[in-house]
Amino acid sequence: AYVGEQVTASFKLYVNGELNVVGLEMERSPILNGFWSQEIDLGEVQWQREQVNGVWFRVATLKQVVLFPQQSGKLTIDPYEFKTVTRLQTTSQSNRRRSMFDDFFNRGSYKDFEYNLSSNPITVNVKPLPDGAPAGYNGAVGTYEMNAWVDNTKTVANEPITLKVKVSGKGNLKLFDAPSIKLPPDMESFDPKTADNTKVSLAGMSGDKIFEFLIIPRREGKYKIEPVTFSYFDLSSNSYKTITSDEFIID
Repeated sequence: AYVGEQVTASFKLYVNGELNVVGLEMERSPILNGFWSQEIDLGEVQWQREQVNGVWFRVATLKQVVLFPQQSGKLTIDPYEFKTVTRLQTTSQSNRRRSMFDDFFNRGSYKDFEYNLSSNPITVNVKPLPDGAPAGYNGAVGTYEMNAWVDNTKTVANEPITLKVKVSGKGNLKLFDAPSIKLPPDMESFDPKTADNTKVSLAGMSGDKIFEFLIIPRREGKYKIEPVTFSYFDLSSNSYKTITSDEFIID
């Protein structure tokens, strides 16, 4: 993966068909140094059947995390560690059809034992973004569109106007700042407000962010605000792309 490109980590529990897990307690959650992360809400654990090397297992996904690497190099996803109480049938009960009352009336037909389990650590090789980033590039990776507009092109001295920049698409939307704007002398601006309308799922981070700049002309006259530019690294072409708005004339 590139710096800023999404990786999804899934932690799955495999249980042999002859065993039941009657207790499951997390001992240690994985440390995700070097990643921005967000866990996906999986709701109630769902079990499925899966065959591995000719053996049937019951399988449940315990945790899924969306990751965005923030630095290049080898980054490690640490193990997910659990303490379990596992039940093994010890008589022929496991070989015949059982009713819901079997465990109650045949308490000597199984044995419970503790078992500590751990997922395997995984190393992710993170590539740095290529050289040649455009001026003003602020770390956006993905596929994006950008629109910019002002709420009014006429005002009076010391009365503010608002310039809004909307970036929408799919990628690391939460992880980059507002594009910079270039104002003429006698125009003053402040740090922009940000409206974050993004969602994170296994399919990726998507939605939009709106950056709102309050701009105050300190004198009368006609002013030109330079076009707003937004640059991003496009994963489909492995190249940088730049979107440019129109310029704005303020009277």
